[in-house]
Amino acid sequence: MGKRDDLIMWKAFNYEHADFDGLIKLTKDYYGNIDASEKEFVDWGYFKNPAGNAIIKIAKNENNEVVGQYILTIMRIEVFGKVEKATLSLNTLTNKEYSGQGIFTTLSENAYSTCSAEGYAFTYGYPNQNSYPGFVNKLKFTKIHEVPLLVYPCNLRSLVKKKLSKHFACFVPNLFFKLKTREYSANIIEIKQNDLDLIDAFWEEIKGKYPIILTRDKTYFQWRYFDIPMRKYRVFAYKKDARIMGYIVLTIREIDGVKSGMIIDFLTSDDNVEIGKELVYKCYEVFKQNKTELLGSLMLEHTSEYRILKKCGFIRCPKFLQPQPFPLIYRAHRKEYETKQMTQVNNWFVTMGDYDAV
Repeated sequence: MGKRDDLIMWKAFNYEHADFDGLIKLTKDYYGNIDASEKEFVDWGYFKNPAGNAIIKIAKNENNEVVGQYILTIMRIEVFGKVEKATLSLNTLTNKEYSGQGIFTTLSENAYSTCSAEGYAFTYGYPNQNSYPGFVNKLKFTKIHEVPLLVYPCNLRSLVKKKLSKHFACFVPNLFFKLKTREYSANIIEIKQNDLDLIDAFWEEIKGKYPIILTRDKTYFQWRYFDIPMRKYRVFAYKKDARIMGYIVLTIREIDGVKSGMIIDFLTSDDNVEIGKELVYKCYEVFKQNKTELLGSLMLEHTSEYRILKKCGFIRCPKFLQPQPFPLIYRAHRKEYETKQMTQVNNWFVTMGDYDAV
């Protein structure tokens, strides 16, 4: 219930299928026409996930309208050599008329009680600026690190013209960051659905590279990059002697009026810089063909993939130019994961592909 008599009344509920339309309406009213407000996309993300159905807690008012939601999707994660089920917090919403009534806290603690009861290891997330204080101050999350955004402004003059002024654009050296097609070998192949056994074999080889890493096997790839509605991804791999030695996932999106090429996921089997560079150069070719103006990727500094992107010309985006910060946060549900190891950023590997924002 609301905390004071003058507040609008509501109650917390476990999600039922009859609430599906209400869930969609709440998101659409809050954000407008985005992917997460479309039935097909929500059905894919919450109910067709091979790791399990999402944990969804909702608040409804006296008219049975959904006025708040707290959603945790299930993720399989390799944690220090052990496969665990964890949850990813995303798409937390409260109807603006009901803000300040404790909906966020009530629904989240209800969800985490479910996590503890069902044995999930921990919850992680990447909250926006509005919800970050609530996660850290109210829900006992720990901030692990702010994930760097790497960018490559391949059409600097066009960006300045769109974001600042066409008068300044003429002073910008357009060729300074010009996206050039680089050479890459015939070992670069595009991965299709019938190639996913190669991904499975690669995952078995690579899964110990970083102590905490989302399971990237063929089941995950099928769901995340091939079954997903409303979005198109391309997956390229470096293949030699019938085995994959690295892969990269890309997509092209228009963000704030800028045609952007996004490296969604990127992983190599070892620290072989040349393999990684060839994969990035293949992306450059695709991005150039599609006349992208800005490239972007999220990557932690301690990873070999971060170093490869830097060698290929990516720069760390200045904070004042970032669309938003990308904090990685974490909360344990079992005592064995209440350790310093879990909060040490060098143990983690995360990319844009680890959540569904892009």
